[in-house]
Amino acid sequence: MKNHRYHLIILFAVAIVSGCTTMPKNASLTEAHNSFNNARTNPDVTNLAALELKAADDALKKADAALEDEDDETVNQLAYLAKQQVAVAEETAKQKAAELAIAYSTAKRTQIQLHVRTAEADAAPNSNSRSHMLSKPNEE
Repeated sequence: MKNHRYHLIILFAVAIVSGCTTMPKNASLTEAHNSFNNARTNPDVTNLAALELKAADDALKKADAALEDEDDETVNQLAYLAKQQVAVAEETAKQKAAELAIAYSTAKRTQIQLHVRTAEADAAPNSNSRSHMLSKPNEE
């Protein structure tokens, strides 16, 4: 019975260790996965650069597939391309966020200018009537 438990423990340990080895064995590919996961958790990237992030995901899948069939140099190249696609997605998100900020600022400036012009227009009749009253002497 003790021998049976011993075998179960060894079998369990082997299963755990084999589960841990499913991670990419290539450092460049691991780095590309990390970059992709960081980008995927950024809401700006997922909202503003979804197409670019999808391209990065596709490139990463291609690199993962090459890990099984290709040599390390090919995997490194594909991992590099995937990482560059992630960078494109991140930069696209930054650019689109900046464009949105500019559009918001422009709209806000236009709103303020309109408010100022409206205030000036509302104040103009009052100032004209005051100056008109001051220029006329009282007739008695």
